[in-house]
Amino acid sequence: MKLVVGVCDDNTVQVDAISSFLEKNIKYFQLQLIKAYSGEELLSQLENTVMDVVFLDIEMSGINGIQTGKRIRDKYPEAIIVFITGYRKFALDAFKIKTMDYLIKPVTEKRLKILLNDILTRLDHIKLYEEMNKTISFSFRDEFIRLKYSEIYYFEKNLRKITVYSQKGEFSFYESMNRLLERLGVEQFVQCHNSFLVNKTKILKLKNDNIYMHELNKSIPVSKKNKLLIREIFEKNLFL
Repeated sequence: MKLVVGVCDDNTVQVDAISSFLEKNIKYFQLQLIKAYSGEELLSQLENTVMDVVFLDIEMSGINGIQTGKRIRDKYPEAIIVFITGYRKFALDAFKIKTMDYLIKPVTEKRLKILLNDILTRLDHIKLYEEMNKTISFSFRDEFIRLKYSEIYYFEKNLRKITVYSQKGEFSFYESMNRLLERLGVEQFVQCHNSFLVNKTKILKLKNDNIYMHELNKSIPVSKKNKLLIREIFEKNLFL
């Protein structure tokens, strides 16, 4: 998953320090950093790039951080905004635009790690909510079936057929696993084996190289090449 983060401060040392911290501590996302040294520069970057998270100083020449944050909030209501400043007096204005946090300089690495964990958890939940409301459609016998991702447990490939196991039952259709992955186009599903694609939100546990699903009395094999990926996902606490 791509994560676009903006860092804006008129102090280049501060921008470099926050950027370095993010590069070192964000491991499970494809990080794209946008550095800016004024509110105007950051807003110009937003013309071509949608930012997921923005770290803002407040006292800057030209447009200050509060004004910059208001414009970002107006354009991108879901953006996560964090203020890092040397002044407490702007806190009320900052929270009026729904900032996630308001940190007073100097900020310790421990405090930044706590904040980053909260940010990544929120992003996971937002992404999960968006994916849960998506659907996949296919032909089954003489019917046209549409399933929400949230209704699907897993897909199983057998020769040229894909069977989907869902809360609405089992359905088979002709499709390759690669084409299915392209159509799903999300990270809610993980391929644990050449023949199996599972919904991460439905996983109960991983035991003896097998996945066990919520609500199903059935185990799904995990191949050796995918074992590390599955364990990493567990460590990331995506199985909610």
